[in-house]
Amino acid sequence: MINTIIKKELNSYFNSPIAYIILIVFVGVSGWFYAQDLFLGGEADINGFVNIVPVLFLLLIPGICMRLIAEERAQGTIETLTTLPIKDIDIIIGKWLSAFILILIGLCVTLIFPVISSFLGKIDWGIVFTSYLGLILFALFFTGIGIFASSIATTQIVAFVIGIFISFFFFILGKLLFAIPTSIVPFFNYLSIDYHLNNIIRGIIDSRDFIYFITLTFLFVYGAFYFYSRIKERLLSTTQWILIGIVIVLLNLISTRLFLRFDLTQGNIYSLSRATLKILNELPDNVVIRAYVTSKLPFPYNNRAQYLNDLLGEYRLRSRGKIRFEQIDPTTPEQVMDAQRNGVVPLQFTEVKEGEFGVKQGFMGLVLLFEDKREVMPVIEDFANLEYDITSRIKKLTEERTKIIGFTTGHDELLLSDNLLNKISDRYTRQDVNLKDTINPKIDVLVIAGPKSDFDTIEIQKIQKYINDKIPIAIFLDRFGINLDFFLSFPLHLPNLDSLLNKLGIVVEPGMIMDRNNEMLVLRSQRGSFVMQNIVPYPYFPKIMDLSKQNPITKDFEAIVLPFVSPVIGGDELARTSKVSWLRNSPQSLNPIDQQKFIPFPMPFDKQGPFNTISCLTGDKRIVVVGTSKFIDNQFLSGPGVALFMNILDWLTQDETLISIRTKLVSIRPLKEISKGMKRFIQYLAPLLPVLIFVVMGIIRWQIRKGGKGGYEV
Repeated sequence: MINTIIKKELNSYFNSPIAYIILIVFVGVSGWFYAQDLFLGGEADINGFVNIVPVLFLLLIPGICMRLIAEERAQGTIETLTTLPIKDIDIIIGKWLSAFILILIGLCVTLIFPVISSFLGKIDWGIVFTSYLGLILFALFFTGIGIFASSIATTQIVAFVIGIFISFFFFILGKLLFAIPTSIVPFFNYLSIDYHLNNIIRGIIDSRDFIYFITLTFLFVYGAFYFYSRIKERLLSTTQWILIGIVIVLLNLISTRLFLRFDLTQGNIYSLSRATLKILNELPDNVVIRAYVTSKLPFPYNNRAQYLNDLLGEYRLRSRGKIRFEQIDPTTPEQVMDAQRNGVVPLQFTEVKEGEFGVKQGFMGLVLLFEDKREVMPVIEDFANLEYDITSRIKKLTEERTKIIGFTTGHDELLLSDNLLNKISDRYTRQDVNLKDTINPKIDVLVIAGPKSDFDTIEIQKIQKYINDKIPIAIFLDRFGINLDFFLSFPLHLPNLDSLLNKLGIVVEPGMIMDRNNEMLVLRSQRGSFVMQNIVPYPYFPKIMDLSKQNPITKDFEAIVLPFVSPVIGGDELARTSKVSWLRNSPQSLNPIDQQKFIPFPMPFDKQGPFNTISCLTGDKRIVVVGTSKFIDNQFLSGPGVALFMNILDWLTQDETLISIRTKLVSIRPLKEISKGMKRFIQYLAPLLPVLIFVVMGIIRWQIRKGGKGGYEV
């Protein structure tokens, strides 16, 4: 009988304009947001669609469900319905599933969006699958709320208002956690739909999230059955309701302790990588990880603490007893002093207490111990690279000797940011090298980062001596100095360093590469009391997608951005610009507004691409040459830039274990280069094609009914 009810309700939807209007609004609006975000973000994903769907569900699902029972009651047909030989629960389930199927039809048509993205780039189908799964569970839950609202209302308008109110409560709860007292944040955080949906749409299937959606959906559907059954005075007892509540609470409590978790992302970016497992299996002895984490943290620190706890649990499980995990909640003065004595820094955050904002202190740091050595993570802030940060410290602890990276000084070299220096110190010992002094035999890698003045003959001889002694060298060479205040450039001349590179068979060409396939630049301007932002394509920020898959430095990247880069000739080529790139030998003005006339191509241009931008020499002499240092300049530093730099150091030290961990979270999935006309076509196609599908469906349905082939009747 459930099938009969479903058919009746779906016919009722599709025999009137209601279903078509709702579905057209849904696919049209979601398609527009998808297309806009696709080209603004420049990556092959469906984030624009996934981000707007919950808002659309919040507005549309109560409208779909409001008539399910309230209409029967308003028209006086509910008494007739209750006398039919159909079980009450079948009626409720049939009506609920009919609304859910209507939403499911709309979601199925939107599969056009990931298909479009897959033609434009390398989309992560694991994330697509879990995103749709999360939206399906979301729709299941909200239709449950919708039929519950319809069962307790006397009119459709009242049902709509009640449905909106309840749905909005779960929708907004996760966005207001900052204003909730810390003591009850964990409860409301778990109750919010954001906490569970966000896990699923990023590529993780977790049994805790399934239990949440299924149990709450059951609660509201059963509530609808209860209020519907009151008409026939078959009331559920208070004991039954208490029992149902206890079962739901217990299931959710148990799920927080016993759960299954699957990472469906390409490359398993949210699970311990093979490199980490290899390091754990090769540990010579037990490593102690002592976590100083305050138990009651405000939002969003509570979610981060939960993620940290889950990750450390996975370390302990996969290490086969070689990782010992100690968790300390610094509540007493002695524990607070112990945390600070070990180098863990307290966090300062605001919390709501007795209707007022107050300042509270908490901890979220790690101390790693091995034999008589220790590594400290004073404050855990970078959760995107948490696995790398922990594993690199474990590796550093258990190594017999920490390798030394020497950075040349005395030539106005690039000043590295604190962020990059911290990343280096996590793996290596950093040391300044003055080439006028004697050669340091303990140096494992020599780095020349963006010198603005040339090296003298003695210094060149010292560099040559490092090369002859088979010390790996990284050279990041700028052909131009950059003044971004006025968007001007001036040439840099380093003839002695060029001569050294020429002997190695490498040439960094004069000139700056421009590429039509580029990163956007955000321009800010002051207009009165307002700051205006303008996002423009900037050809001096080439987005390089032709990367060597044989060399560990670049093989895990889909794309990198190298600002103000010059071509590198010779050696093994690692990173080539697109075919729509060109070279300017004397680019004095770098103003992004001036560059618009060079897109798609300048005429005439000095030289047409593609160009190589990174070269390496292998064998006895490991040398890497990059035609810019700007990607590690603090002004342009990004996650992929840090990863590329650290990959170069790891490759030069012949320690490539951590490269795969570092790059798995920073790799972007860029769109293929397409014409402006094709972009415009896709921006129209994405919202209009799904709309057209439902328009055609409606016309066909109308013609069938007009011809006397009416729908199913009950």
